[in-house]
Amino acid sequence: MLFRSIIGLPGTPFSADLESLDLSLECRVDWGEFLQFHPYPGTTLGDRTIAMGMYTPDYESMHTSYQFISPLNCFTDEEKRMQRNLALLGSVALVVPGLRSFIVNRLFRMKPNRFFTFLYFLAKQYALRRKIYVTRTSLWNSVRIFLRSLRQDIFRHTEDREG
Repeated sequence: MLFRSIIGLPGTPFSADLESLDLSLECRVDWGEFLQFHPYPGTTLGDRTIAMGMYTPDYESMHTSYQFISPLNCFTDEEKRMQRNLALLGSVALVVPGLRSFIVNRLFRMKPNRFFTFLYFLAKQYALRRKIYVTRTSLWNSVRIFLRSLRQDIFRHTEDREG
């Protein structure tokens, strides 16, 4: 089972985002993603976010990855950091549920980093190849798929626009 949750909605506390992680763990999903809200132009919630003064339109600098720092001004830097870490490490907790407490209590407050991105990528590859799209390939072919996917994810997670 796949699970997707939008986190960092305007005016919501981080505890609401964390409930999404706990719900997905309770449901024992095979893979889940925690996507950071972005106020796209012409959407009802995007327009409402702008009207409430929680975002000043700057679509040129908005990152294409939903796993980046929130562009909203209604969250503190610490909340944005925790949201970003949930976007990366929440998926890791779904693959290894025993790490949930360690991730939430120790890692969420840390500065997002490439290691967290790498952990997300490993968890994603494991879940997709072993639980979602079960495939039987040679070791060499698996390594090639892993490296090609890693290059794509590194490109998507470039840190030039991180907050």
